[in-house]
Amino acid sequence: MSANDLQQNRMMESGQSNTFRQYFDTSYKPDEILAEFGVGLQRTNFVWLESTHLQKYKEAITQLK
Repeated sequence: MSANDLQQNRMMESGQSNTFRQYFDTSYKPDEILAEFGVGLQRTNFVWLESTHLQKYKEAITQLK
């Protein structure tokens, strides 16, 4: 479903107060729900960054073993 289709067929009635739960109870995908509000969704991989503190904790745990 395109953004234009959503504008013509609103998910919820205008002027009504709706909860987030009501949007996610619909059959629309998250990117379609966000398009209703004029925003998009970009999915990417998450990369954990190593910090000095984490490395110190890892070393301390390794020494305890």
